[in-house]
Amino acid sequence: MQGSVDAEGLDLGGMEILAVDGGPQLEQVRELFEEFWTSFGFTPCFQSFGSELAGLPGEYTAPHGRLALARIDGAAAAARRCGSSMRNGAKPSGYTCGPQFRGRGLGLALLNWVIDEARRAGYHEMVGDYHAR
Repeated sequence: MQGSVDAEGLDLGGMEILAVDGGPQLEQVRELFEEFWTSFGFTPCFQSFGSELAGLPGEYTAPHGRLALARIDGAAAAARRCGSSMRNGAKPSGYTCGPQFRGRGLGLALLNWVIDEARRAGYHEMVGDYHAR
């Protein structure tokens, strides 16, 4: 799962990671994040989540950010956002994975993809946060 990833995506034996900036993949990303958010019982207005979701890809587009979608055999499985931090570093956030796809290494694959994309964007540091479900 480690290694170089090109801008077109990474194919990991049925798993594919794509950079998303619009189109049908953007709707798939929105659905994954919405499913994750509602699984906590949160409403869309809590922490302005609904507004952020509606504004995607927003700040998560090149050159300063990325929005990634992982698919397994064509099905939307997981998504990750990565923006820039205040100290000129990358800040990955907002990872979600559909329950039926957990345990397949999607989190690691998406994190490696984000790290590679951050390096290509010229970032030299990464600031992370973590929220387990």
